[in-house]
Amino acid sequence: ISKLKNTGGTDFSGTQLDGAKWFYINRDATTSYIGCITPKVGNTNGSLYVWNAGTGAACTITNGNAHSYLTGAKTNYDVLTVQDKTIITNNLVTVTTLPAPTDFVAQSRGTLLLSGKIEQMQGETFSVTVAGSTTSAYTAPTDADFDQILDDLETKINALSISGLTVTKHGTSLQLDRVVSSTRTAFTLSAKGGDDNERLVVFQDWASNESWLPPNSFHNHVVTIVNSPLYDEDNYYAKFVADNGAAGSGYWKESLGNNQSPGLTAATMPHRLLNTGTNAFTLEPITWGDRKVGDDLTNLHPSFVGKTIKKTFWHDTRLGFLSEDNVILSRAKEPYELYAVSARTHTAGDPIDVNCASTRPTKLHSVKPARQGLILFSKNQQFIIYADNGPLTPQSTKIRAISNMEMSDTVDPIDIGTHFNFISKTPNFVRVFAMQPKGLG
Repeated sequence: ISKLKNTGGTDFSGTQLDGAKWFYINRDATTSYIGCITPKVGNTNGSLYVWNAGTGAACTITNGNAHSYLTGAKTNYDVLTVQDKTIITNNLVTVTTLPAPTDFVAQSRGTLLLSGKIEQMQGETFSVTVAGSTTSAYTAPTDADFDQILDDLETKINALSISGLTVTKHGTSLQLDRVVSSTRTAFTLSAKGGDDNERLVVFQDWASNESWLPPNSFHNHVVTIVNSPLYDEDNYYAKFVADNGAAGSGYWKESLGNNQSPGLTAATMPHRLLNTGTNAFTLEPITWGDRKVGDDLTNLHPSFVGKTIKKTFWHDTRLGFLSEDNVILSRAKEPYELYAVSARTHTAGDPIDVNCASTRPTKLHSVKPARQGLILFSKNQQFIIYADNGPLTPQSTKIRAISNMEMSDTVDPIDIGTHFNFISKTPNFVRVFAMQPKGLG
């Protein structure tokens, strides 16, 4: 009909777009585009081109030339369009996580918290042992208040002359930090308070329950709450949020554990082609939601970490991914959030991450929606992912094998309304199969 041109009006030659991955963007009746990704040649990455399907005009692509994510051939790309965003997935790129911070040193910080009413502390005897050194016994005056007791205990602790130790008062508690030659340094801490030994709570990195957390502390103070010493899965982390952003009064909220990766490396995840205006696009990494709570045991990374993503899809307000024999779906209505909201409780809207659990080697390469659920396709086996009642949730999602047909993993199945068609290729012929899911029974 007409020759494709670049944004400068110059015709493309007959070979410039050879081997490209072609795709179609159909936003509405009047706005549609045709695009392609050229293959990587030598050390030069591929480039992205888009044309207006109605006028033939070449579109402006910001960051579209030899982009660092475009490292494959046409069989390595999957393209999914949702509203004004087109998600491009390169199945050659291994997904990684952001590095974990390394500034946390176990037992380099401690907290002493006065516990009870002031009348219960007046006339009581206190002592503190820091790094093996014990303060002289301190008996609180009969008319003492919280400030006086803490000030006197601070004086006694400082008198121990522990190298690098700093003592700071926050409300009804003392915070102890030890830094020797600019390096956080571990120390031991114990204390006694009152005849019943319950007037002074002491902890370092973890506390037995929430009641130990002081009402005043410093901003971003993280403490592990150990619900059961026998099960790490019950642990969670609390972080102090100071009202003034520094120290003093505030509140505690669930947090990410110390020295835990905050989430996914955007450069290794699918990118998006964002339609920013008529005949204008930007190729960019997606801002994926951080892991804000838990740790590698209570709020796992998605199972595609350390692997590649074969395909992305959209299902019932969730963005989905196929990676080897795993199906991963984002949080409901939050397509770029792939971590649970809380490590303490699980909700129906949390991400879904399930495995086909097949005895045969399985690498999922395509997915199609059906009335019963989602039909998953691999080279040697087909599956259905479904929930018995209602939408897919982490608690209700199931996968079961429905057939063991051999099929091509380079040609996607198609939905023709009443059934799905897919092909099986050999060197001499091609067979076409029709699949019509009947139900879950």
